[in-house]
Amino acid sequence: MVKGGNAAKQALNRAFASTQVASSGETTARTAGAAMSFAKKIKASRSIDMPMLSHEGKSERAIDGNTAAAHVAYALSDVSFIYPISPSTSMGETMDKFATAGRKNVFGQTVKVRQMQSELGSAGALHGALSGGALCTTFTASQGLLLMIPNMYLCAGELLPAVFHVSARALARQSLSIFCDHSDVMAVRSTGCALLSAHNPQEVMDMGLVAHLASLKSSVPFVHFFDGTRTSGVIECVKPIPYSTMKSIVPWDELDSFRQRGLNPQHPMMRGLGQDPQVYYQSAVSANKYYDAVPEIVQEVMDQVAVITGRHYKLFEYYGDPEAERVVVLMGSAAKTAEETVDYLRARGEKVGILKVHLFRPFSTEHFLAELPDTVKAIAVLDRTKEDLAPSLPLHADVLTAMSEAGVYKKVVGGNYGLGSKEFAPRHVKAVFDNLQNEVPKKHFTVGINDDVTHSSLEIGPTINTQDPEVTQA
Repeated sequence: MVKGGNAAKQALNRAFASTQVASSGETTARTAGAAMSFAKKIKASRSIDMPMLSHEGKSERAIDGNTAAAHVAYALSDVSFIYPISPSTSMGETMDKFATAGRKNVFGQTVKVRQMQSELGSAGALHGALSGGALCTTFTASQGLLLMIPNMYLCAGELLPAVFHVSARALARQSLSIFCDHSDVMAVRSTGCALLSAHNPQEVMDMGLVAHLASLKSSVPFVHFFDGTRTSGVIECVKPIPYSTMKSIVPWDELDSFRQRGLNPQHPMMRGLGQDPQVYYQSAVSANKYYDAVPEIVQEVMDQVAVITGRHYKLFEYYGDPEAERVVVLMGSAAKTAEETVDYLRARGEKVGILKVHLFRPFSTEHFLAELPDTVKAIAVLDRTKEDLAPSLPLHADVLTAMSEAGVYKKVVGGNYGLGSKEFAPRHVKAVFDNLQNEVPKKHFTVGINDDVTHSSLEIGPTINTQDPEVTQA
């Protein structure tokens, strides 16, 4: 009996021990689950996944241009309406991913992201959200941007701050192309939206922030564009801007003023009315002061971004010989190719330079001429678009107008390049500079193709190596 009692006692002890182990296992599981939940919350709160939030601005991340744009757009939006179109699709996808993960914007809110039935629907919903006082953004390219044009006119006419992030892409002409040029962006330059260009993924991050803040300060909608595929899809090391840092330079007074203008049944107002000839013209012209202020506002915001990031920008940036005699004006990802070619040619004694454009519209003559060396004798303006019926391409026309109105007369020619992502290599840049050496440079030229029909193409020389000789390649 005693023996049996001991056996029962031992069985009870074993059962109690196993219960303790199970209980300990459940406690461990619960603890692990809580830790995982906490980790997810911390991860969702970061603007880009990093060890610590405070390290965001100190660490480089390998991301593409679209992710850089979405990072900034999410920070400064209350709502975003999206619709997929290559090569901008991943911007909307990234916004949706951030929202699903519970990431907070600079206002401590999760952005409401909605996919619409088309780009036209996205632009219409954006206009409605802005009218209600909500910060809104969207993403598009090519034909999708064309569908947004009617609402872009409305946003500009009603002085509603918004940002359209555009990965610039060719339009369907004789055929469809999903590759890069600036045809879509140039099609919206008369809408009243400011046009701001970024040239690489880091600039997409920085110019995206400039666009959002400048739009708020000026009450003018912005198109922030960068080369589709060439910049939107290229992966480079980018230094992200922390949301806490962005928050420190948000113009809160202008934001409050914008929200106060939102439609509200508690203080109703009429908007979007029909106007007769007695007042329509005056209403349109009354917006001039807002557009006149945009260049200085953009430069002011660029200076603020420089303070928080250490990266300095200007509306126009010159690169090359300070006493250059030949200068090429361009914007987009081709600027890096041109920079390398300038270094190559300067090493061989040529006085050349390039002028990179960030703020394309409104075009500031004052800032343009301030960056142009006085020694310049000949200028080539490169447009990444084609307008069959125009006497000059868009950027070329703006440069001609700026110099003419300022009374500065130089030899200026224009041409186009890179349509549908056609190769634009250092030898093509050299051909443009060589053309400027001619007593009568070829006008309205093409570079990068052999035009055996209208004979507009420049003669291209052999391949040149602009790589630094000290660089070792594996």
